[in-house]
Amino acid sequence: MQRKRQWLLIFLSSLLISCGGDDDASDSGVFSREGESCTKTADCESGLRCVDLECVQDNETSDGDETDGDTSEGDFADGDSTERDLSWLSIPGGSFEMGCSIDDNRCNSSENPRHRVTVPGFKMTKYEVTNAQYVEFINNRGSNECSTFPCMSLHPYRWHESGGLWRVIRGHENHPVVQVTWYGAKAFCQAAGGRLPSEAEWEYAARAGTTTRYYCGDESICLPDVARWNTGSTCPVGQYDPNDFGLYDMLGGVWEWVEDCWHDDYDGAPTDGTVWDRQFYTTRVLRGGSYWSYSSRSLGASSRSRLFPYELDTDIGFRCARD
Repeated sequence: MQRKRQWLLIFLSSLLISCGGDDDASDSGVFSREGESCTKTADCESGLRCVDLECVQDNETSDGDETDGDTSEGDFADGDSTERDLSWLSIPGGSFEMGCSIDDNRCNSSENPRHRVTVPGFKMTKYEVTNAQYVEFINNRGSNECSTFPCMSLHPYRWHESGGLWRVIRGHENHPVVQVTWYGAKAFCQAAGGRLPSEAEWEYAARAGTTTRYYCGDESICLPDVARWNTGSTCPVGQYDPNDFGLYDMLGGVWEWVEDCWHDDYDGAPTDGTVWDRQFYTTRVLRGGSYWSYSSRSLGASSRSRLFPYELDTDIGFRCARD
């Protein structure tokens, strides 16, 4: 992963770059309202999605797979209310080819050898975890310590402290939380009654039955509709089109922590979808690419990166899974 740490550029870009895509509606600053026509979710106002060429509220369910409204203890219903509670999607079990797609000559050696993996059914959060959700977790926890390491940055991006509590800067509540360590991501998911996904679960969920480089196709021309990348800022989750499982922002947005330890390649990797751990201290795997990714290669469904679990950055977040 190539890191860009140009803080001034981040600030300026957050002022200049609009969210939700890079053509048509977003360029003009005009978005379709509820009931108006659209061709993709990025055409609609925030909080809406494009269904059957019409902008509709994004709280609708489909085919009974989504478990919106499942506000268990881990959804942090107490304290400040979030704009969007955790929404869990059921991911059906199945088998897939994990690793570099066939005929993809842009893969790194770490994405090989391609191997068949069978993944049992599980659930995954529909969106990346947001600032609003994570600030509640930290405030309710009363500590920024997770397994003796910081949960996140001591100076959280787009947060401020007021009255002894952390608050999210207005307008950024539903942006994906960033600057979270692996320990902080793991602790949040456990508090929500879940866990971090395994690397195999993540790629299986991202591909959603596809075998191409990206879940929208083999060519990067398809990415503007499904991913935020090569920009200087995050935007609210769910602004781009989902994959066939109904998951948003699996490519682009922010890099996502998974449970697995890093291995240089897939020789000896599990074939049952479980976590691939190591006995000694090591880096942890990141998946999906981010808004900072200037190369579309980083957004490939098989693309991998890594950091030590105590490290963090302004383009690293996560989502959760559960059985």
